[in-house]
Amino acid sequence: MAVAPSTNIVNQCGVGCQPSDPPCDNIGCQPAPEFTLSVESLQLDGELGEAAKSQTFEIESASEEPINWTATESVAWLELSATEGTTPAEVTVTVDLAELSLGVYTASIEIATVE
Repeated sequence: MAVAPSTNIVNQCGVGCQPSDPPCDNIGCQPAPEFTLSVESLQLDGELGEAAKSQTFEIESASEEPINWTATESVAWLELSATEGTTPAEVTVTVDLAELSLGVYTASIEIATVE
C-alpha cells in the first residue's frame, strides 16, 4: 500500500499558486510547508481468520515549524489511528482481515498539509 505525501507532489507552490507559475515565490505566494514520512510504503501480510494487522509510520516537518496535516485512506477495510494532526505525529494503519477474502489487495493513504 502506498503512503504518499500528496502536497509535496501536487502543490509545492502553496495556496493560490499553480505549479506552472515559475517560480512561485516571485508572484507573492508562500510555498506549501513540506513534511517527511518515515516510510514510502507499507506491507501487511496476514492469514484468513487472523486478528487485524497494523503498522505505524511517522509524519515530521522538514523544517523546525510544526505542520498541520490530514490523512485519507482509499478503502473501507483500512483504518488510520489519526486522520489529522500536527507534526511530529505517529499514525498506525490497521487492516481488518475479517473484511477481506483471499487475495492480494492494494490501497493508498494520502497525506496533505492544511493551512
